[in-house]
This record gives sequence, C-alpha cells and structure tokens, in this order.
Amino acid sequence: MTPARSFARLWLLFTLLTLAYAACDLALNPWLRFEVGFSMKPDFTRLPELMHWGGRLYMNGAWWLLVCNAVLLGGMGALLALTLWAVYRTLSSTRGATTSPGPKGPETERPSVRISQSA
Repeated sequence: MTPARSFARLWLLFTLLTLAYAACDLALNPWLRFEVGFSMKPDFTRLPELMHWGGRLYMNGAWWLLVCNAVLLGGMGALLALTLWAVYRTLSSTRGATTSPGPKGPETERPSVRISQSA
C-alpha cells in the first residue's frame, strides 16, 4: 500500500471516529442537552469540560464546525500515527541490525560485474 493511500485511509478512519465520538458523547452525557449557559468570558474552572466539545457541537447543530474539526483532528491523528509507525520501524530495524550482524546472504551481496571491451 502506498504511503499516500495509507495516510488517506487513516485520515478517514480518524475523522469518522471523531464524528462517532461526538454522537456518543452526547448520548452518554445527557446533561449536555440541558446546558444553556454560554459566555465568552474565559472560565478556567470549567477547563476539564472541554472534552465534551463534540457533544456540545452536535447538540447545538453546528454541523459544519463539527465536520471541519473532525477532518482537522483526523488529519493530525493520521500524521501522528504514521510518524510513530515510521519511528518504530526505524528503531526496530536499527536494533535488529546491531544485535545480529550475521554473515551476509547471497540476496544482500552486490555482485561485481566486470565489463571488458574486445577489439
């Protein structure tokens, strides 16, 4: 699978998971339906409630904002997941190369070819 295709699939998966989270958040926290207080004044005592952003957007019908957030978070999640996978592969391949230096097999040796000119 090409890197671009795997990135796109992961992006779609994380986007759909974010949208599913918003629906589950509203279903599992029914008190969000009765919340009416909204203020632009920062209230740092309510900072832990920030994790319910998906349910709040879903409840208020802010579909465009919810979808844009899901796409953005899905892309960042896919980028992070592929980066961590690449780091893991690099670390595991370098660890395997340093711990088992065994003899080179015929598939890893480069054959030397001699080209001569005949007159």
